[in-house]
Amino acid sequence: MEASDIKKMKGLEDENRRLKRTLSLSRTVYFYQADTRRDEPVIEALSVMAERYPKYGFKKLFQVFRRQGHAWNHKRVHRIYCQMGLNFRLRGKRRLPARNPSPLRVPQVLNQSWSIDFMHDALTCGRRFGNPPIFNGGDK
Repeated sequence: MEASDIKKMKGLEDENRRLKRTLSLSRTVYFYQADTRRDEPVIEALSVMAERYPKYGFKKLFQVFRRQGHAWNHKRVHRIYCQMGLNFRLRGKRRLPARNPSPLRVPQVLNQSWSIDFMHDALTCGRRFGNPPIFNGGDK
């Protein structure tokens, strides 16, 4: 190594130190590189299952993986699931159209409309009984 190469390396080290100090990062975080080779079996399994079960969301696919015996972390599987673009758009609720209830017809003559209900009660001795009251709608 020449003297100029050593000076360049020291300059880079000083720059790295300044960067780490200003960003308040530890040395391990600064030099961390993700190992994406571990994600390959998850990617492969997700693509197969998403093709087999196109309507399944993340939770159901993850349950299928657990039943198959895979011990993958759910956060890791979800990260890969989103990176692959498999996450669905959440649909809103389907609203019913506004109803305009028509007013109830008032009977004009007696015995034109009758109503029935069922009521029940209990005596002090514990015996239960029921009575169906029948009402004439035209009689107020």
